[in-house]
Amino acid sequence: MARVYGGKSADQRERERRERLIAVASRVFSERGFANTGIDVLCWRAEMSLRVFYRLFHAKEEVLAAVVSRCVDDAVTAVMRRLETADQEAYAQVEAAVAAYVEYVTSNRRIYRLLHEEMHHLRGREAWGDPLVMVLARTLKGRLDWPEIEVRLMAAALAGVTAALLGEWHRDDGVSANQVRETVLWLCSAIASSAELISEVGRLEPSEGPPFAG
Repeated sequence: MARVYGGKSADQRERERRERLIAVASRVFSERGFANTGIDVLCWRAEMSLRVFYRLFHAKEEVLAAVVSRCVDDAVTAVMRRLETADQEAYAQVEAAVAAYVEYVTSNRRIYRLLHEEMHHLRGREAWGDPLVMVLARTLKGRLDWPEIEVRLMAAALAGVTAALLGEWHRDDGVSANQVRETVLWLCSAIASSAELISEVGRLEPSEGPPFAG
């Protein structure tokens, strides 16, 4: 029978230590960067020994993977909540999903840094892919009656423009989260609607462009 201390079993205490370490790593990686954070710093901030750390994780990269997974799960939850109240038409679902993702990421610059900067330190990142693509794959599955290749290409295109615009928001305080959201939605409509509309984007007059400048 497992020993119980303070009303908690050994398994409960281990889970709590793991959660505490993930929470600490989320803050520290976003503040200092993954490459500039040693395991000793994580242990000090989480108030645990190296022995306990290696009982929970085999390497610092495993902690980053757990942090990123938690962020992706939270993004999926935010997107699913939005999809429940959005118009069920396919394009409306895509736009609602992307808008909810952008709002989640821009709600805290720490989230942006973890998903769009620190995530690149994960080995075999191709197995993870782009965070927005992962979120769309999990939230739009079964909601779009489109060929798989079209969904994949659309997600890749949306991920590219969304990452670029979020990067501008992160680097430039003059770019608001709302500007990013509105511009992404404008581009989302173009990308998701039809190949004909996408080709026409390049012929728009400057005055007809996206509302990025406010």
